[in-house]
Amino acid sequence: MVKKTLFLLIISTFLLTGCTSKDSNTDSTNNTTTLSTSYKESTNTDTKLTLSGKTSTYTKYIYLGNLLFFPNTSNNNKLSVLDISKTTNKITNDLVIDGFDYSVDSIATDNNFIYFSSLSNSKGLYKLDYQKKNITKISDSYPKGLVYQNGKLYYTDLNTQNIYSLDIKSNSKTLLSNTKVGEFIVNNNSIYYKNLDDSSKLYCLKIDSGANFKLTDTPVDSFITYSNKILFINTSDNNSLYSLDSSTKEIKKALNINASKLKQFDDKIYFINNNDPNSIYELKTIDQDNNFNYNKVFSDFTNEYFPTDKGIFIETSSNTNEIEILNIN
Repeated sequence: MVKKTLFLLIISTFLLTGCTSKDSNTDSTNNTTTLSTSYKESTNTDTKLTLSGKTSTYTKYIYLGNLLFFPNTSNNNKLSVLDISKTTNKITNDLVIDGFDYSVDSIATDNNFIYFSSLSNSKGLYKLDYQKKNITKISDSYPKGLVYQNGKLYYTDLNTQNIYSLDIKSNSKTLLSNTKVGEFIVNNNSIYYKNLDDSSKLYCLKIDSGANFKLTDTPVDSFITYSNKILFINTSDNNSLYSLDSSTKEIKKALNINASKLKQFDDKIYFINNNDPNSIYELKTIDQDNNFNYNKVFSDFTNEYFPTDKGIFIETSSNTNEIEILNIN
């Protein structure tokens, strides 16, 4: 009887050990994400705008050292890795040194880990520790347009289009507004966004106070921060460039162009010229009054592009299997 009992204990221990063993490369789900507050509309009436520091924007191309992490458009947007020091002016599949079986919608980094949203079968928000080749699921959310700033990830939920923040240390998620949000950028603890509930007009949401207010009475295509101004494309005026002074909130027409996809990296500003087969142009100031001029930097049918410190990554309609890299230094 004692031998039989001992035998059963040994078998049970073996089975338990086998069931809990897990490969280090396999993603593990963390179900401790909590919604830190139930949303309540703010009554704060502070509408002062203060632009300062770096503006964080959505991108699909993220660096850790010389390694580039990106969703590979020629491979079903699978998360891929490339040594950028070995490339010249194009990304092709033969240059990819590593990859993961996740179709990625958006990606961000805190300079230690890679965060990405997966739209594969295992939908959710994930963290990649590339040194350990370990992927951890940190939320069941369906994030779109991930942006990182000051210890938090900002994103819109793919289903509701509401905007959330997620603290990467506490893993607490906060609903910031129940408004449907389109494109957005983050600057100095404020979110500037396209309000889909109000005909895509430009709004400001203050993260700490919750103050949420309209900046333009016209719909916008895209927008950036520049010095003490917000530049935006006014879709009600043939996609012309307009500026909004952050101190006075005065709005002026800055340039008579037919533009879209206004973007920036540091002090460089770019846009798509809709009158020139979707070519990329650089916007430049020509005097102290911030009058603008522009010049062409890339000639092709551009589907999407992302300026970075390593160059502009360009996805064209002429060759969907390659990504152009335009040196801007």
